[in-house]
Amino acid sequence: MEIIKYNKKYKKELDSWQDKEKSLGLSGLEDFVVIKGTLLGDYLELIDGEMDIVCKLALEENALVGFVCYEKRKGGEYHIEIMGVNPDCRGRGYSQRLLTALKELLSKEDDFRSLSLSVNVRNTTGQKAFDKVGKAIGISDNENYIEYEI
Repeated sequence: MEIIKYNKKYKKELDSWQDKEKSLGLSGLEDFVVIKGTLLGDYLELIDGEMDIVCKLALEENALVGFVCYEKRKGGEYHIEIMGVNPDCRGRGYSQRLLTALKELLSKEDDFRSLSLSVNVRNTTGQKAFDKVGKAIGISDNENYIEYEI
């Protein structure tokens, strides 16, 4: 898996993921965007350019399979804010591979200490995926989320 910097050329494809999810009766990607009606590609472009969040894309054999956006916190702690896998690629271990590749990339940073993420308590699919590459370390400050260390 190749992890690359966010690139606008993938925006249209990212935007299409929401329609793919809707056709499957899912809404996970819709829940990421703060402003309802915003398309995923637009949202990632906004947060990558305007906030202290870094967005990366995951490619496999030159195909876009996922994305991950994270922030660097104090003391070498990195926290994943959002991530997603192409609806056409789900159930094939891409979440675990994406997290493993990101941790490997970040571990090259001089101050890297840890990588974490939060998952909604209702997202049992995400919990199963994250259990394979990390460990649940407790409930977050917002009781609707479980904290994981990857």
